[in-house]
Amino acid sequence: MATIPQIRNRLLEGFPEPQADLLAHVFVESQDQLVTKAELNELTGVVKDLAVAQGRTEQRVGELVVAQGRTEQRVEELAVAQGRTEQRVEELALAQGRTEQRVEELALAQGRTEQRVEELAVAQGRTEQRVEELAVAQGRTEQRVEELVIAQGRTEKRVETLAVAQGTTEQSLWALTESHNQTQQELRGLTKTVQEFVAEQKKMRIRLDDSDGRTLELLLRTRLPAYLGPHMRKCRVITVEQILDTVEGRLTIEEIEDLLRIDILATAEVDGTLMHLAGEVSRTAHKQDVVRALRRAEHLRKAGLPTIAFVACDAITHKTAELASREKVRVLIKGRLLPETA
Repeated sequence: MATIPQIRNRLLEGFPEPQADLLAHVFVESQDQLVTKAELNELTGVVKDLAVAQGRTEQRVGELVVAQGRTEQRVEELAVAQGRTEQRVEELALAQGRTEQRVEELALAQGRTEQRVEELAVAQGRTEQRVEELAVAQGRTEQRVEELVIAQGRTEKRVETLAVAQGTTEQSLWALTESHNQTQQELRGLTKTVQEFVAEQKKMRIRLDDSDGRTLELLLRTRLPAYLGPHMRKCRVITVEQILDTVEGRLTIEEIEDLLRIDILATAEVDGTLMHLAGEVSRTAHKQDVVRALRRAEHLRKAGLPTIAFVACDAITHKTAELASREKVRVLIKGRLLPETA
């Protein structure tokens, strides 16, 4: 009868060392039940057949592992399929774990009964069926990868088309920019021309205002007494030369020179008191007209001559009228003296 080491050495040909040790002891413990050498040889043959089947299983699993490696390499190029491939790998690892567990159970039960060996063979069949199913699933995965590669090619072609369209758009934009720059340059030239025209118009308006102002001034020199008659008595227009003797020595040279540039000077009785009237004449009264009339009236008051400042015009802005009212400067507009405000 074979010894445990002999049986162990023979079992090592098809099983890992822990399983070979366990099966050898099982064989020795069950030696009372092994009647003949033929039966031992038969049991040994079954074990060898099981080892061969295990080898085929491990070879198939190895082939699947190699195929899975190829699949993972291709799946890395397409991030969309990564999750599904990893799930398949996990299922394969779980199936491998179940296979190893079944083989371990077969080794433990081998020495007990032939029925257990038969059950293990059936379980092996299920394992091989599962491996076949995994192989089919692997084929489907590879087919999906091919489809994704084709779709990626279509995407890259579309990107190339969009790149060409982008180039055309950029070229059109560059031409539009050039046209815009040229338009801007022409617009700047036109703006300069308009500004020059506006400046010339402003100068012409000033000249027209001066001309109209002189015409109005000449008219006032003859019509002022009539315009002020309802409000003042004995109104008459005089010249600055007529009061020079009075103001000299009381005013500075600059103040006298400023008086000599007054537009119109007159005298009139107001409530029985002789008053001097210092006026500025303009077709349209502005702030500076009010300021000049007020300043020149102050010169006369400084020289001891009671004076009323006024502006004569055909039109006056609202702000200028408010300024004249605050400074007590009377306004004669179109021959009508506006009433004083409190």
